[in-house]
Amino acid sequence: ALVRPVYSEKAIQNIDKETEIRPEFEEGVKELLQKITKEKRVKTINNQPINGNFLLQISKTYINVLNTGPIPTISETWSQIIEIYAYGESVKKFNEIISKIYNEEKDEPNCLEMDQVEKLYDEAYNKTMNTFKSIVIDNEKSKEKTKLKKYMKDYFEKIKKSIIKHSSKSCKKILQDLASQLKKGIENYEFTDFQKEVQKMIEKYKEKAKGPSKETVLGKFMNSELLILFNQFYSHK
Repeated sequence: ALVRPVYSEKAIQNIDKETEIRPEFEEGVKELLQKITKEKRVKTINNQPINGNFLLQISKTYINVLNTGPIPTISETWSQIIEIYAYGESVKKFNEIISKIYNEEKDEPNCLEMDQVEKLYDEAYNKTMNTFKSIVIDNEKSKEKTKLKKYMKDYFEKIKKSIIKHSSKSCKKILQDLASQLKKGIENYEFTDFQKEVQKMIEKYKEKAKGPSKETVLGKFMNSELLILFNQFYSHK
């Protein structure tokens, strides 16, 4: 049994303000907590541990059902809760893996090549589905499973567009800087072989440019701005 936290009755009445608690009481509380955490088994239903999230989902499910339709059986409710919980846990797993694509400091995607993005997505997809299946054993007709697949597909398409856009912006900036240097060289008569200087510029660009937009950006540059620089070069000769 636990001893009194303090000796006097008056101190007990104001225990929240008491600073000198008996060491025997503190040691007893510590032993009690260890006993509870060590010996108390986690409550489970269908081999699933019950936690605060589960209890919240149970409450939400019953409230939604009471507001929208007939009261389900306990087994129906439990299956639904399991699937909702599995969806939430699976989405967390997916987001955890797919977040590797993003640069958190700049809040923008890294300029990865598309094959790298697809490889990372495949990893996230497989691990996410494994997470879902480990929780929902009978999942072939699961609505949450279908919802999860759609979530991952939509997210992936959003990521691809974001990476292409960011890659395009980055590559254009690199080319603009290099083109400015080439233009300056033309204006200052720093070279006589235009083709050689353009080749150097392209090599520098390929060293710096990253992402799926690098070839597209370079192609557009070669067909437009490079012609302008070419005309400037020969007009200065």
